[in-house]
Amino acid sequence: MLTTRCISIRALRSMPNVIFRHSSQATSEIKQTSLFDFHKENKAKMVPFAGWKMPLIYPDGMKQEHNHCRTNASIFDVSHMGQIRIHGKDGADFIESIVPGNIKDLKPNHARLTQFTNEHGGIMDDTMVTRKSDDLLYVVVNAGCCDQDVAHIKSSLEQYKQKNPNADVSFEFMDGHSLIAIQGPVATEVVASLLPEGHNMSNVAFMSCLDVSLPALGEDVQLQVSRCGYTGEDGYEISVPHQHAVALTKLLLQDERVRLAGLAARDTLRLEAGLCLMGHDMNDKITPIEANLSFTIGKRRQEEKNFPGAEIIVQQLQNGTKIKRVGINIDTNKMVARENYTVHDSEGNKIGYVTSGTLAPSMDNRSIAMGYVDTTHSQDGTALKVSIRNTMYDATVVKMPFVPHRYYRKPAVKKQ
Repeated sequence: MLTTRCISIRALRSMPNVIFRHSSQATSEIKQTSLFDFHKENKAKMVPFAGWKMPLIYPDGMKQEHNHCRTNASIFDVSHMGQIRIHGKDGADFIESIVPGNIKDLKPNHARLTQFTNEHGGIMDDTMVTRKSDDLLYVVVNAGCCDQDVAHIKSSLEQYKQKNPNADVSFEFMDGHSLIAIQGPVATEVVASLLPEGHNMSNVAFMSCLDVSLPALGEDVQLQVSRCGYTGEDGYEISVPHQHAVALTKLLLQDERVRLAGLAARDTLRLEAGLCLMGHDMNDKITPIEANLSFTIGKRRQEEKNFPGAEIIVQQLQNGTKIKRVGINIDTNKMVARENYTVHDSEGNKIGYVTSGTLAPSMDNRSIAMGYVDTTHSQDGTALKVSIRNTMYDATVVKMPFVPHRYYRKPAVKKQ
């Protein structure tokens, strides 16, 4: 990787949480978000990531950024993610033809995590689908899979319309919008302070959203504020027109409790939260059931079996799988279990592999990892060994998340 300040490859490899990859694109082809100049002005170290030039860390460093998000609030530029709109009254029916999630039953302004699956049940990408209204869906996809996803949606839509000539459905790639995430325990206070009077954020639960304009940006600037994120903390992802992204970020930063954070902290935060990274903890050979994401597949979808790979996925739901994604607590606070390092049973027999690992700042630098093991060794408390640089370290299967989620749930209404 190269950066604007010539970070060495050795330095990047030494960072416990950074997923190192070479970019296959020439520098001139790497995309920039609308905040690129802003990141440079704030002395971010920029690196190629999924075809984009993104901030890795800021001068405070990864651990400070990580801990600040856990205690206050941090801003992440996630504009490299793909944003898509599906229009038409048949949009939900179409989307359900390519994902196993229950989209039709979503209430307006509510979202659901699901996946694009292939005919073998493998995960092509994970995605968040929000029902905006009866004839509008909002879909967010991963940056590294965006081109593939758009092509998949396009070809799938053509097939869908061949079977349903009168279907009312079309899709639009939102290439004019940025995506800004603010995450952390004070995120709601910060966002609420900017909203017009009358907006009560306590009515916006985790995995729901609202459309709003901020007076400071202009009444005609429409934002979508979604209560979700990738850190395990309460927070929001805000879809904003490109030309207003920097102004929005500066508004959020006016609160002294808010700071900027980069990809490095984002990775340690999401790993502590037990959240998957596409292309590492999930891929097109791994099913949602093997990835321990069974909760994303509703009962109706299991019964209908009308999505790609349904037979395999439902069979696994009923009969189990040979491998399973687990959390692993490793007995060291100095060594990182990196992707593809091997996992062994207590007697030293190889039973799996690591998909991502880090030294967890919120856990006194404890070495943690996620990986796949034989299902017979996937129970919480199972003793394992992980091979790190030719040395076996004692480890234990642990329940995820490693650090408890702090998503906001609306208080239950008591029956009279």
